Amino acid sequence: MSIEKLKGIVLKEYQSGESSKKIVVLTGEKGKINLTVKGGKNTKSKHLATTQMFCYSEFVVYEGRGFNSVTSTEIIESFYSLRNDINKLSYSAYIMELLEKTVFESMNCEEVLKLTLKTLWIIAKTDIDVLLAVSIFEIKYLQLSGFFDEGDRCSCCGNYIEGEAFFCSDDGGIICGKCKKSANRVFALLEGTYKVINYVLKSNDNRLFSFKVSDEVRCQLRLILEDYVAEHIGQNFYTLAFAKSCTAEEL
Repeated sequence: MSIEKLKGIVLKEYQSGESSKKIVVLTGEKGKINLTVKGGKNTKSKHLATTQMFCYSEFVVYEGRGFNSVTSTEIIESFYSLRNDINKLSYSAYIMELLEKTVFESMNCEEVLKLTLKTLWIIAKTDIDVLLAVSIFEIKYLQLSGFFDEGDRCSCCGNYIEGEAFFCSDDGGIICGKCKKSANRVFALLEGTYKVINYVLKSNDNRLFSFKVSDEVRCQLRLILEDYVAEHIGQNFYTLAFAKSCTAEEL
C-alpha cells in the first residue's frame, strides 16, 4: 500500500455505487490506470470538475490491495471548449474511446500522452479541420503502437515505393504496385494522401498539424484509416458512429 502522484487525462468515467464513480486515466508512466473516486458523482464533490472526460489532471492516488483510490486532484487543462462544438466533442470522444480500448496497463505511454494532449489542444483551440486532425492522430498513434510501418516502403515486400502507391489494410498499410496484384481490398492512393501519411510518420509533434488538405484527400484518409483501425483493432467504436452521424447532418 502506498500513495503516488500521477498526471493523466481522463478517457472514461462511469458510475460506481450511488455517489462514487470510476475513471480510466491515460498516464505517461503507467499507461492506462483505473481509479475510484469516492463521492465523485456528487455535485458538491471537490473532484467533480477534475475527473470528467478530457480533463488532464494531477492525481494523488492511494494504492490499496486490488484498487486505486483518488485522494486529491488538481486540474491542469479541462479542454472545456470542446463541449461548445458537437463535431469537436464527438470526434474527441472517439479519440478517448480508441485509447481506452487499445492502451494497456503498466506500459510506457509518454509519447502517446503527448500526442493526445497536442491533438486535443489543436482541436479545442484552433479552427483546424477536425477530420484531418483525427486522421493525423490515428496515423501517429498507430505508428507509436507498432501498427504502421514506414510509409515510403511497401509493407509486403519491404522495397521502396516507386510510382503509384496503394493501401491495403490486410497487408499492413501502404503497398507497391507489384504486391497490389495479389492483395485484397486495395485502395489506389491519391498523391496527396500518400504524402500526408509519409509526412505524419516522419514528423515530430511540433510540425504535425501544420498543413491543410483537399476535400478529396481528407475523405480518402478517413476511408482508409477507418478500414485499417477496424481490421487491426477489431473493436466497434460507438463514439465514431455518433461523430459520423453528426458530420453527415451538417453536410
